[in-house]
Amino acid sequence: MELKKALKPIEEMEAAMAELYNLYSDRMKEDPEAAAFFAKLSQDEKSHQQVIQYQVRLIRRNPKMFSLITIDMDGLEQILKEIKILINSPAPDSLEQMVRIALKFENSTAEHYYQTAMTQSNAEVGEFLQEMSLDSANHLKSVQEFAEKRGFIPSAPPKRKPDPSRR
Repeated sequence: MELKKALKPIEEMEAAMAELYNLYSDRMKEDPEAAAFFAKLSQDEKSHQQVIQYQVRLIRRNPKMFSLITIDMDGLEQILKEIKILINSPAPDSLEQMVRIALKFENSTAEHYYQTAMTQSNAEVGEFLQEMSLDSANHLKSVQEFAEKRGFIPSAPPKRKPDPSRR
């Protein structure tokens, strides 16, 4: 499949995630920390969408630089469908439900599909995407930390320091 064709639903997914997080931010106005948290997630997703739009422009200008790719379009479309259903449904009643939804999607979102598609198509662009992948990992980590802070998921055990007496 052409990379440009694969990027369209990935871009749509980023836009939908931004919209969902913006809805959650509005719903959480009585909790300023939660509202700010979801507003930041929304802004991050908009930034991801802009990166994808830039890549589409790059592909249009230099189509021969990008090879055909293999990507799970059914999986992508399923995630997008789930996000759209949530956008068109009443917001969950609790912050915990919203955070759990964010965790679910941050574990399976477009960044993975995007990185896979771009790396397959152009190795040089793949290197650039390693950096974007770090941003995605940090995104997931921030949702996990927020969930832990609010007591929605158990805290990760602290890393143990090596015992010097065991040498």
